Amino acid sequence: MSQGWATPPAPRPPALAAAAPALSAVTRALAAAALVLAAASLVAPAGAGSPPRFDVEAPPVTSVDDGRPIPPPAARGWNEIRAFIDDHWLWPVTDLLGARGRPPAQDVNALDEVPVSAWYAGPSAGDAAAGTTATGLELRAPLTVDAARTRGDEPCLWVRDSGGRAFLLILDDPRRPERQTAAALIAGRLLRAAGYHTPPGGIGAVSRADLVLGEDPVAIGEFGGGRRLDAAALDRLFAGSPRRVAAFSLPAGTRLGGFRERGTRPDDPNDRIPHEHRRSLRGLAPLCAWLDHRRVDEAHTLDLYLDEGRHVRHYLTQLGHALGAGDPVPPSGAARGLSGAFQAQGFDPPAWRTRQPYAPFEALEWADLFWGLRVLLAIPETEIRAAVAAARYADAGIEGEMVGLLLERRERIGRAWLGRMNGAFAFRLEERAPGRWQLACADLAASHGLRSPEDVSFAMTLRLPETGRVLGLQTRGGGVPAFDLAPFMPPVWAHRLDPRRYAVAEIRSWDHAGRALEGRACVHLYFDREAGPRIVGIVRD
Repeated sequence: MSQGWATPPAPRPPALAAAAPALSAVTRALAAAALVLAAASLVAPAGAGSPPRFDVEAPPVTSVDDGRPIPPPAARGWNEIRAFIDDHWLWPVTDLLGARGRPPAQDVNALDEVPVSAWYAGPSAGDAAAGTTATGLELRAPLTVDAARTRGDEPCLWVRDSGGRAFLLILDDPRRPERQTAAALIAGRLLRAAGYHTPPGGIGAVSRADLVLGEDPVAIGEFGGGRRLDAAALDRLFAGSPRRVAAFSLPAGTRLGGFRERGTRPDDPNDRIPHEHRRSLRGLAPLCAWLDHRRVDEAHTLDLYLDEGRHVRHYLTQLGHALGAGDPVPPSGAARGLSGAFQAQGFDPPAWRTRQPYAPFEALEWADLFWGLRVLLAIPETEIRAAVAAARYADAGIEGEMVGLLLERRERIGRAWLGRMNGAFAFRLEERAPGRWQLACADLAASHGLRSPEDVSFAMTLRLPETGRVLGLQTRGGGVPAFDLAPFMPPVWAHRLDPRRYAVAEIRSWDHAGRALEGRACVHLYFDREAGPRIVGIVRD
């Protein structure tokens, strides 16, 4: 049974959002007993619920030092049967036995952003600026095949060209020309525009005559594992050569297999945050729903130990089943058969599911979802059009239809989720008059035209953590709400240096019908006597 991202809770849920449907009766009984015992032992710590306090002098971290040189980690394989057992049996029971909840994401800085790291490169629109054709990706034959998946519905090859450069080649199913190569290229470019590590790629053609076997080539099985690749397998794969391919260039390095959805890689000291607690992976959920990338698992990722720098970088790869490319072609031929079941009409974002449960999506919190939506909505339309153009569809009409589907699906995702959420973001401090400051923000949905500013309102209260006092209440409309801080400032702050010049502005919102929207934003402020107030932290819950 397909499962996917859990609906973010409010308040935080118990250890497991939804038990896996494949649990046996015995397993369910054991799990239930364990949950009762664990719940009985839980005691709230002293001071639970008190807000964190940020270092008022430390700047927010914008880049993580997780690229320190390390010895080469061991490569490891992937097995779909093992992954199924983990997803449906082992991990659900482990969660219940441990009474695990959903801790907040751990790869965020003081301003609730994801810093640049070996996991996340930060948004970029470089591909659109480079045009629709790949640059520097021309394959120079002969191509030495190091590994290949020749069976199943995701054919691919790992090759090195005559110059020693490494490439991943995605091939189409001959019965569905252009579908998987286009999907892999479009999804890869758009995820890179969103900030993820995906290899740059382009569309080309490869024939059997271009290929030679490496010294110890591996045939990757449908369910993982591997055996020796022989020439006959390549002959069968390229029986109708030349074949259209999506070619992705990889930095020089050693492939280590994919990254696990839980825990860390034990032989990589730079990998310190459990993967299920990374916002960069949790917040991927709305992007995967947008692209209909349902095969989110270890097999569709890559850990690469880089020759330059001698550290591991984490990639999203093998995206050929995105955009509905892995689905049967419906009789009506959605998007003329090339995008399969990839549609906008009838698309229900909260109901979207991955093929198998994915731990980071199961741990999704409102703050993670909001970050992912912000990243998704920030991708320029020019980048979307350039990504689709780079797929080189033979039918120009399909290109326009695919762009339309992507734009409409993105709008549906924004409306479906932001219609339920507090959209306050882009916080800033403005000096209205000498010494009189206001905290301004914007509404994410309104800023992208997904709701009218008149349909949302905001309220702010100011808390003083040192004294426990809550000062007043201000309400504002949703256009460009700005809250006057002067009435809240204790008079003593204006006259002498006070180490307690720390406050938390708590912002909530309501829709036009007066319904409270999910989530609150807590903006941490420090009132510097000389320079005025500044934002030192943001927390969403």
